[in-house]
Amino acid sequence: MIRFIAFLLLISLFVLGAIYGSGIQMPSNGLKSLAFLFLATAGLFYYLRSTKEERPEIFVQLYLLTIAVKLLAYGAYLGLVIWEDRSGAMANVVFFMIVYVAFTVIEITFLWRQVSR
Repeated sequence: MIRFIAFLLLISLFVLGAIYGSGIQMPSNGLKSLAFLFLATAGLFYYLRSTKEERPEIFVQLYLLTIAVKLLAYGAYLGLVIWEDRSGAMANVVFFMIVYVAFTVIEITFLWRQVSR
């Protein structure tokens, strides 16, 4: 779990460094989105990992359920972000999707290692 959190932090710092280092303006909800995705990804990973250890027979169904819940929650979050800042909606959504894809790749990689043991 520590290694997973370290990778999430590393990606978060890389994203922040890339944005601030290149002079690109951070989207209005960029830091909120980064924190939200970090906490959601870490929490769901912890939950899925503990479920894999305790009840491996329901792991796949639970993972699919978390995907559906994430899509609904992230869709609602993006709806609020767009409603709050219509002029910066594109930048906020693109930033969110880039971070979401990066965190999801890390999550799948770490979960795959857990499942394939």
